[in-house]
Amino acid sequence: MKIYLAGSIAGGRDFEKGIKLISDVLEKMGHILMTKDNVVGNEFKKNPKRTLTDRRNVMKRDKKWIGECDAFIAEVSTYSHGVGYEHAYAESLEKPILFLRSSKLNGVNYSAFLDGTEYKKFMFSFYDERNIDEILNKYFQKYFK
Repeated sequence: MKIYLAGSIAGGRDFEKGIKLISDVLEKMGHILMTKDNVVGNEFKKNPKRTLTDRRNVMKRDKKWIGECDAFIAEVSTYSHGVGYEHAYAESLEKPILFLRSSKLNGVNYSAFLDGTEYKKFMFSFYDERNIDEILNKYFQKYFK
């Protein structure tokens, strides 16, 4: 499957290892990560200064990828305007969505937008290296069986 993996870039990279973990597990499962160079390779580090034209091209490209993806998965431990926008766009296209938040933050307050939705193709979970395989398998079984 083609996976759009989202995660904070400009908003902070405190959970970059988690994004890498999720990416690695998805690839081991045989999925194609459409956003690997962006989210895992961190395109922002490579290209820190962008013109308005560059930013518009990123938006167009990412919206195209979201339209083409089979599944939308986001690491949401760090607040991100971009991930929020991508999530809303994916939901408008009725894509199955999985939000993953680091288990290190279990018990820490977070936005109602992470689990307060009534969208029927939505799943939220706290993850770590011990349970990420199980969570991803549950997500794919639930929405792609």
